[in-house]
Amino acid sequence: REASRLELATAPLAGQPLLVVCEVFRLAWRAAGFSEQAMTREWWQKLAQFAQTPTAGGALNLPGNVIARRDSAGLLSLTAPRLP
Repeated sequence: REASRLELATAPLAGQPLLVVCEVFRLAWRAAGFSEQAMTREWWQKLAQFAQTPTAGGALNLPGNVIARRDSAGLLSLTAPRLP
């Protein structure tokens, strides 16, 4: 079973208002076809704050088994299991 993956550069998000960053992720999430059912305002904010953290590494487990990871090149990847 393959996974769905989305990558976003985090540099353009630096210094942007939290609301703007949340909306960017909401639109990207929809475009990737990830389930939004359990993504509350709090989850969108956690994802936005994670993306704006200046250090690489670590992971954030999001609803729908979506995993967010940051790398040293400034990319944020979101990976979700593909539904059968």
